[in-house]
Amino acid sequence: PEEFSEVMDTDPAAKKVFDRLTDGNKRGLVALVNMVKSTDKRIERSLKIAEKLKRGITSPQMVMKQP
Repeated sequence: PEEFSEVMDTDPAAKKVFDRLTDGNKRGLVALVNMVKSTDKRIERSLKIAEKLKRGITSPQMVMKQP
């Protein structure tokens, strides 16, 4: 989604981690963003994912479980 791409483009550290993920984990994270309809919620979720990636949390299941 566009919102996720923009967040990754503005956060090189998160993008670096994302680029190293398996295709399955990449698809899973993108699917988490696609689950929400609101643009604001997509941005919010994309930012949350970026923060988790920088902390080393790369599994889509764990991204949503961790505070």
